[in-house]
Amino acid sequence: MGTPPSIVASERTTAIRPGAVIASAFAGAVSGVAAKAADQSQVDWLNDLGTYPAVWILIIVAVSRWSSTPVRAAGYSVAFFVSMVASYYLYARQVLGFGMAQDELIWSIAAVTVAPLAASFLNRAAQADHPGWSIVPAVMAGIVLASGPLNQYVAHLQQLLPPGTRLHPVQVLFDLIVAAAIVIVIPKTTTHRLLAALFTVPATWLAPHLIQLATNLAY
Repeated sequence: MGTPPSIVASERTTAIRPGAVIASAFAGAVSGVAAKAADQSQVDWLNDLGTYPAVWILIIVAVSRWSSTPVRAAGYSVAFFVSMVASYYLYARQVLGFGMAQDELIWSIAAVTVAPLAASFLNRAAQADHPGWSIVPAVMAGIVLASGPLNQYVAHLQQLLPPGTRLHPVQVLFDLIVAAAIVIVIPKTTTHRLLAALFTVPATWLAPHLIQLATNLAY
């Protein structure tokens, strides 16, 4: 007895496409080398771009919106970030002559856990009718804002920083653009977008505590 056509169609819809996996892995490899080169750059904004997480979260958002299902979003994000981490540290070892084994392990684990989970949840949030899913893009936007130099810039405006502290205005602008893009692009409706924007405020406050907890566990 053959497989019902409906099941076959469902499997074709959810199956991860090999060509997309290869494209994701190639893009990840290029991005890893570019990120490490940016880290070593003498151009401040390029160095910041390779250091802060906004650009990587933006990529997860793009993969989530481009993928038709959470399974595909998770699969393509794994392909991208595993390749990115591998090329990043391979470039560091072979070209720059140094390696960081602990960092390599931590980011490799994140590439196969955190990245696919974030991508699949964002993909689900993009398709969900329930407004509660607006929390997902809000959390991602909060991580972007809390992980970047926005807090430092706020402290500077309040004259709380020592004189001569280097600021990161380009990265602050980029973080704000990425956070806004997340709460606009991911939610399905205008109401969901407004809720995501509102949820971003407490998420930005909570994110540093979650980041510190994750850092303590990792190191």
